[in-house]
Amino acid sequence: MGSARLQGRVRAARPVWLLLLPALLSQAGMPASASSPGNNSSRQIRASRLPCPPVIDGDLSDPAWPSAAEANGFTDEYDESPPPDETRVWIGYDARAIYVAFHCKQKDPDAIVARQTRREGSLRQDDHVAFVLNTFGTRRGEDESVFAVNALGTQETDIAGGRAGKQEWLGRWRAATRRVPDGWAVEMEIPWEIVPLPAGGEPVEMDVNFRRRHAREQRRSVWSNLGASFRRELGGRWVGVELPAIARRRLSVLGCQFGGISGPAGGVLHSGLDARWEVTPRLSVVGTLNPDFANIEGDIENIDFSYSEKLTSERRPFFLEGGDYLRFGGDGESGTLFASQRIPQFDTGFKVFGKPRPTSHFGLLGALSGRRSDTVFRWRETLGVDSSVTLGYVRRDETGARNEVAQLQTRGRHGNWNWNASLAGSRDTTGPGERWSLGTGWNWGRGGLGLNVLRTSPGFLARNGYVPFRDVRHLGAYLYHEARWKSGPVREAEIFMNASEASRYSGAFFQRLRGVGGRMRLAGDLNLRLQYREEGFEEHRDRLWSLGFLYPASDPLHSFGVQWSFGRRRGSPYRFLAPGFTYRFGHRLTMGLSMETLHHAETREQDIFTVNYDLDRARSVGGRLVQRDGRTNWRLSFRQGG
Repeated sequence: MGSARLQGRVRAARPVWLLLLPALLSQAGMPASASSPGNNSSRQIRASRLPCPPVIDGDLSDPAWPSAAEANGFTDEYDESPPPDETRVWIGYDARAIYVAFHCKQKDPDAIVARQTRREGSLRQDDHVAFVLNTFGTRRGEDESVFAVNALGTQETDIAGGRAGKQEWLGRWRAATRRVPDGWAVEMEIPWEIVPLPAGGEPVEMDVNFRRRHAREQRRSVWSNLGASFRRELGGRWVGVELPAIARRRLSVLGCQFGGISGPAGGVLHSGLDARWEVTPRLSVVGTLNPDFANIEGDIENIDFSYSEKLTSERRPFFLEGGDYLRFGGDGESGTLFASQRIPQFDTGFKVFGKPRPTSHFGLLGALSGRRSDTVFRWRETLGVDSSVTLGYVRRDETGARNEVAQLQTRGRHGNWNWNASLAGSRDTTGPGERWSLGTGWNWGRGGLGLNVLRTSPGFLARNGYVPFRDVRHLGAYLYHEARWKSGPVREAEIFMNASEASRYSGAFFQRLRGVGGRMRLAGDLNLRLQYREEGFEEHRDRLWSLGFLYPASDPLHSFGVQWSFGRRRGSPYRFLAPGFTYRFGHRLTMGLSMETLHHAETREQDIFTVNYDLDRARSVGGRLVQRDGRTNWRLSFRQGG
């Protein structure tokens, strides 16, 4: 009896050692990358303190710029070839801000593409430049802040850790552009106070990079090339930065009030309060009292058939602010152990997040209502450029019930090889449960392959998470490869294959999947997709074809696309058709229409019409009309940032 107990303990301990193995291997003298940095990678630029700040007006003849350090020699991000047009950059700083200037040469200035005019709108398909800054010098993406500007001067911001859309919390930075005879120019002013900062003292090295999108060629060039595998350890370094003593804005308080008419209830009056306090340059606290989530426009779930639950994306500012510090537990088809969408309206909430140490990421969330409380905690310790150990905990208390989930997760990489492992346990009134996973992959820059194993016991229950299936033993594999060309009828192509097998813990069959597909972008800017999959799900055997196109692929504000799927699913013929278009009239009025029709066990239809008019870069009015299965709802909105 005692021997059996001992053997059980040893077997239970094995997954913990498997979790720690990748982290130990990452620290055992193994190189972080198999790539040998050349002249285009691992570049350095000196820190230059400017005697006076430049005027941010797009004029590069300002007397401050000759004192700045210059970066040039950009290369194509994909193949390291010379880009179609030259880019030069200057960077300097003073006690208040960082200053960056771009001179983007263009052989044909009339070919510059710039459509986005709304601040914080996507610039992905425009001609734009971006300044990438990691003040901690950790070579990790989660510590990067990105400041992008298109040729119209429209700004897009991504602050490390995740920020909500509140301009008051996002921070104000300035940019200006100007057309010049040989292209266009950009000036940026980024105050130190809006980015997380390490402790002051000796001069430090920061990670920096400069990127440019060449819209007509659908290519991107970069100053310090990360290679096709996007290895951040090959990025640039800003050397000798003397951090100033910043008098940061410690407390920001925002009140909100809403009045209106709501059906039989008649008049509605709602008041609330949001606050953000920067305890230190590396630690922030967010609090909310009586938040108004009802007036936040959420995503609309599509009507397509799915064997599992569908979860829409999170749009509530309280959960977006610092959201990256609380993300753990997987993603994609395997689910996640914390999904903030599971937390409904509450009375009071708080979040604490930041970097207590340069190698640590910490997040804590609490939400309280009359009969329910929710708690989320995450701590991540980074052990290298691509290795980390993460501990997460989620708890949900309701009247007469409690659910707890804890997970230990580790990730690592050696050269082209990457791996991950996790072990989780749950405790609920229904009983305990466990879940563990192992995954490994090989990435060669233009493609990759991988294998993953996932076990979710019948008793595992994450009430505040998204776990599509329980009582599952799953084995999956994938393979993909892509190619790009600068000339010819096809400019981009990708092919992918995936396969998986799953059974119940009893050994009974649960699911089998085989899929193959591809995507290509033609020279005429037409994007095509084709996919075929066979799936067995319990007693059902499905076959599904999916086709789609989008034109023009590089203009999201003037595009038309169709998705068409057909075959057999869950024992019935299946057809799904989803055309849609978006069109902007001038620079202010944008309209969109998407239509979905599903013919399966039943016929369902959903049409969504949206309209938006930009009053200026920060303010807009809009509306949305949704008709779903014969029912209609609509809303009008006014948005203001700043």
